[in-house]
Amino acid sequence: MWRGDRMNLLRESMHITSKEMGTYLGKSIGSINNYEKGYITPSMDILDKICMKLKTTPNYLLGY
Repeated sequence: MWRGDRMNLLRESMHITSKEMGTYLGKSIGSINNYEKGYITPSMDILDKICMKLKTTPNYLLGY
């Protein structure tokens, strides 16, 4: 199950703005906010990019 709150915590701890993350992923700020609030789950391609940017694993962001 997707844990957007973990994405938010990591992003903020690394001082990465929603805008920067959106630019990196090719997504809007609204999409980033929706990922972090858990309204939508990113595709596997986007999940991989998020993990690379935040230096984490898919397991962590999926709640394992």
